[in-house]
Amino acid sequence: MVRSSHPTDHVVITPLGTKSKVSDRPGLDIPPFNIGLFARDAVDAKPAQQTGDGAQQSTNGGRPGSDVSPRTSDAAQQTPGQAAGREAKINGATSIDELARRTGNDAIFVDKRSEANDRVQAAEALKPGETPKISVVYENRTPDADPPPPKPDFIIKKDGTIEMLHNPEQNADKNIVVQVERDPGQTGDPTPEQKESLAGLVPYLADRVANSPAYKAVSPDGSVAIEDNQNLVDDKVEAGIDNNISKPPIPDVNQPPAPDVPQAAGDASTRMNRVGGSGGGRDSFSSNGDGAMSSRDGQAPPRDITPPVQAVEDTISALAGVKDKAHPYDNVATRSDGSYGVGRYSMNMFNIGPWLADLLGVDLGDPPDPAKLAAFLADLKAHPEKLKGAMNKLAQEGKVSKDFASKFDAGKFADFLGKLDGQHGPISAQDVHNNLPKDLQETIAKDRIEHYAKGLGIDTSKDLGEKDAGKLALAMFLGRTPTQADLSNPSYEKYQDAANNLYKLALAGQFGSDRIDISEANGRVVAAAASNVGEQLWAQTPWANSVEGGNLGCAASVSRVLQESGVLRSGEGSAGVVDLAGILQRKGYQKIQITSMSQYRTGDIVYGATGGGGGGNAHIGIIGEIRGGQVWQYDNSSSKTTWQHRTVQAGGSFIPGGRFGSNLYVLRAPGSDNAQNN
Repeated sequence: MVRSSHPTDHVVITPLGTKSKVSDRPGLDIPPFNIGLFARDAVDAKPAQQTGDGAQQSTNGGRPGSDVSPRTSDAAQQTPGQAAGREAKINGATSIDELARRTGNDAIFVDKRSEANDRVQAAEALKPGETPKISVVYENRTPDADPPPPKPDFIIKKDGTIEMLHNPEQNADKNIVVQVERDPGQTGDPTPEQKESLAGLVPYLADRVANSPAYKAVSPDGSVAIEDNQNLVDDKVEAGIDNNISKPPIPDVNQPPAPDVPQAAGDASTRMNRVGGSGGGRDSFSSNGDGAMSSRDGQAPPRDITPPVQAVEDTISALAGVKDKAHPYDNVATRSDGSYGVGRYSMNMFNIGPWLADLLGVDLGDPPDPAKLAAFLADLKAHPEKLKGAMNKLAQEGKVSKDFASKFDAGKFADFLGKLDGQHGPISAQDVHNNLPKDLQETIAKDRIEHYAKGLGIDTSKDLGEKDAGKLALAMFLGRTPTQADLSNPSYEKYQDAANNLYKLALAGQFGSDRIDISEANGRVVAAAASNVGEQLWAQTPWANSVEGGNLGCAASVSRVLQESGVLRSGEGSAGVVDLAGILQRKGYQKIQITSMSQYRTGDIVYGATGGGGGGNAHIGIIGEIRGGQVWQYDNSSSKTTWQHRTVQAGGSFIPGGRFGSNLYVLRAPGSDNAQNN
């Protein structure tokens, strides 16, 4: 079983945190189950209480530390289609249609097919060569979601009731959609009753795909992909399916087994996927648990690295799962194929070797030919002067220190590269420290990302496309430009989905913040703000001719960002600061006076005005990341007439008590957390 990816709304993270995965909670006792077994004791389905983050909490008096409700034998609590209270065994030999005909105490589903004709029309049949998929998704609560959410075949209600809207088995549908009901703004876990229904339904559907004549006629190997990007299905349930359902094969040695997504990175991606479509939900968590979400020393990107490239680097670092936060560049990891990944970016022999070959004018091919790479490394060891000369050149260009170049031992470096395959001896953190210093790692990472981007047709001088970061992260893992077969391989799609989510956080500068706060509205705004740095946004608005060539372009520029992020409609907004603030307040944004830097939150619309706010007596921008004791902002620079990313101190206008005195405010999106930053 594998998970695949899907487009995710722009969500972001600002500077708490408990992990939401069931497997992270001590004392959780999930009863054993078997594939095809859908039998449970009755559960007292009392109303659930809503917790602060929207999660449901049972009122049944369950055990401390447990999300599983206590068992009862009260048959009076049963309802048709409710997961609890039916000692009914179902397996892959029992068709979905047969289960739908069961009634009374034997009922498995509430049949709603007569009410869901649109689902029949939306169903896409599986084609030969395709892998069927089971998508488990939270109910979409965001109006006019783009892209629109998939139409469900099954809906699991809060009490565990399973409604059946369409029989996907009838025509062997390509995607079986299981929707989990939730309240508006809910981003926490499903109810215990919903978890139990998922634990029975998803394995049954997977088993059915493997055994159904309709599916076997099109996909005889019984493979099935599970898309659960919001982590609604318990890990133990998925592990059980993993042991019984075959995976799509890995075609050749150039497609190593997919890497695991580190816990911190996976949790962040899951939370982002849950916030997307929640209808105004938020989530917060700590970003510094094991260092995997850390920034590069809390510093701004080097001048020669564009924000998208730096954000991809930070994304790859998060996926590397660096354990020692204090020494990320000395990291050593064993990859899924047994080779080594080293340094902050977990670079492998097919990253470093071809980079060095390009530096010396040697063509290893793309993908790199392992035999040519081995011969190249042997030649380097026999002719160390080539390596020595390359390092001296890099030192002259400022890409490595002169001290490192003067002490560089070409023989030891060649031996180090030879060990990266995992078959010629161990590699220690000290080996990495001695042979791959920080500046050399940054040089290689930047070069390889741009190399792979060129091969994929990605322009790194601009903001990346929705799935480009995932493609580049996969390229770094593979050590080559991925093919279409790589990108569509279901076993790589979870990794790409996590990369695409983490990129949005990195682009907004959120890595390294003490607290990360995810919000649909603020996330889209910050993502749009970050993607337009250096642009003359005011020139893209109806007010281009009235802002003195950008000198008074702040409100028009912010209006353009808000249009791009969906807060304002196309053409809506104003070139006047006070007018734009009024528009946002009428949309429910809360006006808060700012007297301290600690009040700022990522995604705030910040403005100040004096004397009515006209003719340069006002300014407006957007608060970006908050890290390293500094608050960053996005705004139009009057002198440069372009959209800038700088600290509040550097910008000057939004310092509390400064230019605007007591007339400094933020406008905060509806449902946003009004608490101060810690």
